[in-house]
Amino acid sequence: MRIWLTELAEQLPTSPGRRLMRVGMLAERLASAGHDVTWWTSTFDHVAKLQRFSEDSTERVAGNYRIELLHAPGYASNHSLARVRHHRYSAAAFARRAAGAIAPDLVYCCIPTLEVTEAALGYATALGIPTVVDVRDLWPDVYLRAVPAVLRALARVLLAGEYRRARRILGSATAIVAVSEGYLQWGLRHAGRARAPGDRVFPHGYPVERFAPEQLAGARRQLEAVGVDPQRSVCSFVGTFGRTYDLGPVIATARSMLERDDRRAQFVFAGDGEGALEWRTRAAGLSNVVFTGWLSAAGIAALLEMSSVGLGAYAAGAPQGLPNKLYEYLSAGVPILSSLRGEAEALLAGAGCGVTYSARDPGSFAAALESLLADPEQRRAMGRRALAKFERDFRADAVYAALVRHLEGIVTPRSRETPQSGAPRSPARSG
Repeated sequence: MRIWLTELAEQLPTSPGRRLMRVGMLAERLASAGHDVTWWTSTFDHVAKLQRFSEDSTERVAGNYRIELLHAPGYASNHSLARVRHHRYSAAAFARRAAGAIAPDLVYCCIPTLEVTEAALGYATALGIPTVVDVRDLWPDVYLRAVPAVLRALARVLLAGEYRRARRILGSATAIVAVSEGYLQWGLRHAGRARAPGDRVFPHGYPVERFAPEQLAGARRQLEAVGVDPQRSVCSFVGTFGRTYDLGPVIATARSMLERDDRRAQFVFAGDGEGALEWRTRAAGLSNVVFTGWLSAAGIAALLEMSSVGLGAYAAGAPQGLPNKLYEYLSAGVPILSSLRGEAEALLAGAGCGVTYSARDPGSFAAALESLLADPEQRRAMGRRALAKFERDFRADAVYAALVRHLEGIVTPRSRETPQSGAPRSPARSG
């Protein structure tokens, strides 16, 4: 089977220190199963905010796996008109280059982004190629949460065209998959149809990476060199400092604990992003707060091994349902302290592996943290249940093997044999 994947923001397998996410792991799984894989992405690195190439480029990962990079201008902020421009340029570049390519048997697109997904579905639909839309984020809802509440009604009017675009995309897809049940239902509502056999939930699978003891020991030494103290209860946040996160209650609690000379906990923030300056400024002078910057995969593994609590510090109204961060903490056997409601809260309560606090409320965060710090045995039991839940439901190898089988089932032998107009097709690989 020849399959195209479209996704703009993930790190690539060819990037230095790369850390594969959903499409990266799916692409590798498809290629290892013998399928011919093309991943369409951007020359602009969404995480580092740097251009990888100054023009359209191709990178070969394996004989049956290549990455087509679409050149588009970059952006400094994830919530900006410059990012919208980036998506539109990327969609135009995709349409231009896809027209001359050998057509696939299946097109798998991600939301975000709407513009590239629309271009890819338009291409595939014209040729009768099956399409799958993967709902990973609720666009354009995400834009509503980036403006003050009093302006949201106006913002929704201004985004009417984007909502129509989302409905066109989801309504034309052969199948919809999503990272959670809530996200799938959102997709089906916009598609205006009932659930069909091809519509499935595939959570973010998290990879279990094995590191040599000397790698972990070196990573631990580096963490200790920047101030991480494994003798204390390390409470870690790992991720991007974006608008949907709120470290305010965590920092307020750190300050309050320091003022009381309560030194049981240390708060370690691993990552970077547009909110970094604000959080560093708020935490200035706090000896129980450590910013590590970006960490390698081995560094993250070492930090979580040293951690007593994983922080899911999300802003009020954050659109995430079941984000990758939760699975990362589960995989490390770390109890989770999260502000997400809905599906995330239900997961933590159902598995008995975490506590939910109220976003924006330092008092709520402090009380939830105290419940974990005061009872080490309860905390360790939560950690054991977290790891058990991960092993049952969220291992990447199991999740993406099931997703590959699902995609293979969508591409029937008849759909492969149907003559296509437009771009030429070569015989598909069997998978």
